[in-house]
Amino acid sequence: MPGSSAAHSRQTAKQMEKLWKLAPFLSVAALLLFWEFGIGLIGVPDYIMPRPSTFLATLAHNWALPEAQGSDTLDLAGHTWATINIIVIGFFAGVIIAIPTGLAIGLVPELERSLYYLIVILNTMPKVALAPLLTVWAGQGALPNIILVAIASFIPVLVDAIAGFKYIDPRVTYLAKSAGASFFQMFIFIRLPSALPHLVSGLRTSLLISIVTAIVIEYVSATQGLGYAAMRGVLNDDISLVFAVITIGTAIGFAATIIMDVVERLLLPWKQARK
Repeated sequence: MPGSSAAHSRQTAKQMEKLWKLAPFLSVAALLLFWEFGIGLIGVPDYIMPRPSTFLATLAHNWALPEAQGSDTLDLAGHTWATINIIVIGFFAGVIIAIPTGLAIGLVPELERSLYYLIVILNTMPKVALAPLLTVWAGQGALPNIILVAIASFIPVLVDAIAGFKYIDPRVTYLAKSAGASFFQMFIFIRLPSALPHLVSGLRTSLLISIVTAIVIEYVSATQGLGYAAMRGVLNDDISLVFAVITIGTAIGFAATIIMDVVERLLLPWKQARK
């Protein structure tokens, strides 16, 4: 029957759609299985390339484990929260400065020309190389790392904010001015909605850069955090601990991606409707 055939086709399509939704998780599971059993077949020792079961066991063992003076044990939960605090504070500090600066530069072309080379220098400057200097200037602790994360998160948001606030169809602004729209009304109803896709893109990039920057800086100058924990693992020849830290860092990046997906759905509902 034609009707039953069409219904069967729709049911098959729905089943295939559900299967494709599971594809990302199945690919990760396949990779972990290949890693777990392939390493053993090749004969690579755990102290060079630990299997997932090995470094996940290390992660579980060291999670919320009290640290003793002179001991090799690490409180990975405490180090994780230390890194997350630096990421969150540094990220929001950079964003809070970048968005108004991007708006000002987008509205005043002369300001963009004046600050162009300063922005390029700030973008190309090796942030990690500033860590020793900031330690001297700001002292030991989390403050130097927060400053560096803020600098790293500042540039992507600034560049996208400039693009979003600057490149607006002049015909739209002309019509708004002709209708008597105030500066505030033009900002709320024209400039901000036009800039939101750029801002969300900049925020997504900036957040991931903040995570990488925070962990890398902790390799250089820190007494706590995931980078510090990874360095302790290297110094103690505990490669499984290093992979445990990498796993936690990956989980933080994955959580950040999910958070930004939610933010994008809330701020750009029309973009989701097109999919």
